[in-house]
Amino acid sequence: MVFSYVVDEKNDGNLTDFCSFYALPSNVLHWTADDEEQQKLLDTEPGAIVTNKHGKELKKGYDQIRAAYSFYCVIKDNDSERHKLVMKSMLAQAAKIGYDVFNMVEVL
Repeated sequence: MVFSYVVDEKNDGNLTDFCSFYALPSNVLHWTADDEEQQKLLDTEPGAIVTNKHGKELKKGYDQIRAAYSFYCVIKDNDSERHKLVMKSMLAQAAKIGYDVFNMVEVL
């Protein structure tokens, strides 16, 4: 899934900036309960934490990492201060919709 954001500075339909990121959720390795008793505890007790045979502490809801990756970013006049503001907004939006990390790679 790709999320895209645009900036219309003067609300006149002329877009000045565009940024996007894509979603790539990942499963956590060895995030499994050892037996039905551990799984039942995780499913029924809010905040329950159990340790499995791999030494991993298991807590309900922590079996996936929701990662966002910066995709395209075009900023008016290539302005670095403007770029920082747009990226801060992108980070805030990603956090608001539940992403755990935001990755960005610069390719030259």
